[in-house]
Amino acid sequence: MEKIMIKNKNIILKGFLVIVLIIAFCTWYQINKAHKEKLFDAMNKKITETALKCYNEEKCPNKTVYIKELYEFDYLPRTINPLNNEYLDENSYIEIKSPNEAELILVD
Repeated sequence: MEKIMIKNKNIILKGFLVIVLIIAFCTWYQINKAHKEKLFDAMNKKITETALKCYNEEKCPNKTVYIKELYEFDYLPRTINPLNNEYLDENSYIEIKSPNEAELILVD
């Protein structure tokens, strides 16, 4: 009878540990995902502000500013996309919609 009780306690303990590990993993995943999204938003904002600055200073005359141009004019250091941990493609570009608004278009 005691062996059955000990086995039942072990099964309950193992089940409890599995549930705790699943909850911990899901929580870690959600926190990590939110962190990467915030890093991406910050990178996006920095790049669009840099492109607007280049455009408003008339060093980038076109309404399409390529990342390559920002690198060449030393407006932007080489930047890593936090979502995939790779350098941004130099063919990615920023569409200038107005002197105060721009949108980053990433090329894979």
